[in-house]
Amino acid sequence: MTTDMGTAQPETAASDWRATVDGCELSERTEPSTRTVADRRLVALYMAAVFLFWASLYFYVPTLSVYVESKTTSLALVGVVLAMYGLWQAIIRLPLGIVADWVGRRKPFIIGGFVFAAIGALTMGLARGVAGLAIGRAFTGFAASAWVLLVVAYSGLFPPEDAVRASAMLSAVNAIARMIVSSLNGWLNTLGGYSLPFYLAAGTAILAMGVMCLVREPRRELTPAEFRTR
Repeated sequence: MTTDMGTAQPETAASDWRATVDGCELSERTEPSTRTVADRRLVALYMAAVFLFWASLYFYVPTLSVYVESKTTSLALVGVVLAMYGLWQAIIRLPLGIVADWVGRRKPFIIGGFVFAAIGALTMGLARGVAGLAIGRAFTGFAASAWVLLVVAYSGLFPPEDAVRASAMLSAVNAIARMIVSSLNGWLNTLGGYSLPFYLAAGTAILAMGVMCLVREPRRELTPAEFRTR
């Protein structure tokens, strides 16, 4: 009797474990490893996209003020151009998050942010005056607004208890990208003038779009209560 009970308990525990991993019923032992491989691929894609995204926003930043000053004699206008980034980021970020939640998708808005990063860099690189620089810098502010959506989408790949760790990993990639491309800025300016970092930034943003297109994002279905409120 004791022997039977001793052997039955491990079997029950094993079946309970198989039935509750990730909240899914697993019929084969190979499925958890398959899910892990898929999750790792998504994590790698998101981290690559984040690296390229922030690189595209910072290739030209260290000497941006000097570049703007070369187009105008007014230091006040230099400040206005530089402020466009933070201004439009503050204006767009909250509405963008609300719309993304309402639609139930984040990937299209993230890719849209990458598009604005490319357009903004090209606009500034080709600008002949302060107006073009201000418009281009505003576009990069639009682009930076997608950062919150990237963090939320990436954190969704992890269980709630690992959300802080996931955000920290993504922030580390963000910082590394900015550090690397900022250190290259002076050399790039010497090599090809002030415009070269802007063109490289635009190309990097396009690469980020390509990486993000490989990410599959299931659409979040609205609950009946949410559907009635909308």
